[in-house]
Order: sequence, then C-alpha cells, then structure tokens
Amino acid sequence: MPRLSRVTVRDFQSLADVDMKSCTACGIKKPLSQFYAASRNADGRAGSCKDCWCRRVKQWRERQPIQRLREYQRTYRQRHQGEIKRSSAEYRQRTRERRALYNAAYSRRNRQRINERKQLTRSDADRLREAEYRHRHRWQHVLYAQRHRARKLTAATLTEQEWQDALEAWGGLCAYCSRPADSQDHLVPVSQNGTHDRWNVVPACLQCNRRKNAGPPLRPLQLRVPL
Repeated sequence: MPRLSRVTVRDFQSLADVDMKSCTACGIKKPLSQFYAASRNADGRAGSCKDCWCRRVKQWRERQPIQRLREYQRTYRQRHQGEIKRSSAEYRQRTRERRALYNAAYSRRNRQRINERKQLTRSDADRLREAEYRHRHRWQHVLYAQRHRARKLTAATLTEQEWQDALEAWGGLCAYCSRPADSQDHLVPVSQNGTHDRWNVVPACLQCNRRKNAGPPLRPLQLRVPL
C-alpha cells in the first residue's frame, strides 16, 4: 500500500488562498466571486472588490451634474451600440430559465389580481382611458373638434396667437355670460358660410355655445376683439 504524504495546515491554507484575493481599496481578503471580471488583469479579476467599486461609482455619480451624466450615458450607448445589443442578447439567453421560473412564481402569487385584470376587456380599458384623457383635456378637445369642423366647411385662418389675443381681449370670459370661456363660438355660424377667422370667433362657455347653436348671438356684443 503506497504511503500517503502528510498534509499540513499550512498546505490547506495555501490551497484556500488560491480562490482568495486582497482588495486594493479596503485591503480585505475576499473570495474571487466578490470581484468583477477584468480580462486585462492576470487573474481575470478587478483590483477592487464589488463593494468598493459600487461605492466609488456612487460617489462619482453624486459629484456629477445630472445633465452631464445623461449626456455621457447617451454617448456611451451610441459608441457601443453593437456591443450592448450582443451583451443583452447573451444575458437573455443565459437567464431564460431563471426568468421563466420567476414569471411562473409571480403568476402564482398574483393569480387573483391577474384574473381581475383579464375581466376588463381591451376595448373597455381603451374607452376608460380615452374618457379620462378627454376629461383632463376637455378644453383642447373642444377646440380641436371645432377647428376640424370649421376646416371641413370653410377656410380656417385663425391662428393660435390670434385666438390667445382674443381670449386676452375678453379677459378669458364668455362673450355672452361672463363665465370662464372654454370654447370658440362663431358669430356667423359655419353652417351659414361663416368664416373661422379672428373677426368671426369669440370666446364662449359650452352652455352658451350650445344654446346659441346656429342662431344669432345671444345678446348684443361690444367689439372688444383687437383689430
């Protein structure tokens, strides 16, 4: 039977040191897994550990203005576009199974929430989103609808600046009732060959605009629209 050589504690210590490395920043000896990969070094690992590296990057970002940092990131992405795409594809391929397991676990944890969301059909969700948008932007929605109708029936020459001047001339109030104006009214209706220009458009609230409809002005108006 061959004789086994004696292995000392120092030998075990040297074997363990093979997978250990001292950080150049904090000086602590850590496993190689605690260092980022760096092909330029002989051991294939960065000189500082991950904790020190992240701390240094965080301090650097705090010192840089946000505009300069964003410009640097945009320039980097443009210069390394091919490398970034290749790295992203490799990462997706490498983590496919892990992401599948995560998605399955998420579905099990949130099954009730997912089922409730599925009960709302896509058309219902679109209508709800559109209704909320129209409510938040009802002023712009009314103006767009009126301009579209006026363009279809007659030539529209009213500019945005002219409309703002008209609003300022009327103090932002309805020309008929002095309530806040939220629409455009044509003194001569478009259906009666009225024009959509600065001489025929006055601010009006929706109530007065609808009550006037295609009729004459609700009351005599003083000419306050700028000439």
